[in-house]
Amino acid sequence: MARGAGTVAFVSVMTEVSASKSSAAMGPAWLIEAARFASKAAFAAADLLLGGWPGPRILIYHQVGAGSGRQMDVSVEMFARQLDWLKENGRIVSLEDALAKVDSPEAERSFVLTFDDGYEDMYRNAFPLLKEGSIPFTLYLTTRPIEKGEPLAPGDRPLSWDQVGEMVETGLVT
Repeated sequence: MARGAGTVAFVSVMTEVSASKSSAAMGPAWLIEAARFASKAAFAAADLLLGGWPGPRILIYHQVGAGSGRQMDVSVEMFARQLDWLKENGRIVSLEDALAKVDSPEAERSFVLTFDDGYEDMYRNAFPLLKEGSIPFTLYLTTRPIEKGEPLAPGDRPLSWDQVGEMVETGLVT
């Protein structure tokens, strides 16, 4: 991604590989996890060396507190700590507000929260914290699982349209 005015940084929020897993138990997945960890370290180092990117930061969440052990699943406690950090170090704004002010100086201290796919744990675990803090967020939904009640992945439940409707009614969903 080229740096410059109007650049929006996309940050995927994930947890680290569980230290309790041995490389033998993980098999080929260990190599994938090692590559993922190395790429995160390289990007973090580049951020330190190159300085900040202009524009708002968009944080992409998938699951909150699902207990799946996947990297895309952040614990409820970690999510709450991340919200606290974001509020202390900038402003959490709607996607619309962030894009409208993408070139302004305040954009670099603006954060947008997005939730992908429509996992039910988002409603159960993240939504209460977002609602309590009046924090805007964006949903990107995979509609087939919601329509058919099919799991997004084995063991994962999708949101229902009633849950989506309840979140939208708060005015926080953008």
